[in-house]
Amino acid sequence: MQKINLLILFMFIINISNLISYEIKKDEIIKVKTLIAAFKSPSESYFNFSVKKEDKNKSPAEVLGIGLVNFINQIGAENIIEIKTINHIGGVAFVVLYKEKK
Repeated sequence: MQKINLLILFMFIINISNLISYEIKKDEIIKVKTLIAAFKSPSESYFNFSVKKEDKNKSPAEVLGIGLVNFINQIGAENIIEIKTINHIGGVAFVVLYKEKK
């Protein structure tokens, strides 16, 4: 799993030049959250966020979407700066760039 995290970080650094321009205000902190759905085996998936029991039978893509919606609801859609998608043969990830007040 460490290799997937390093790959996602590397791909994020490559894509950082494509970020939208955003002026950071004095009282803001920019944070990055990565939501990962990886495949351990054909019948078993790995997620780096909590998954409800009733969602465990859904496809990894559906669970990743649910995780993204839950995260956006938690921090507030108005705080989202950008969302990037990273695909890999062993998984899929959303990289969310968001702001928080100090």
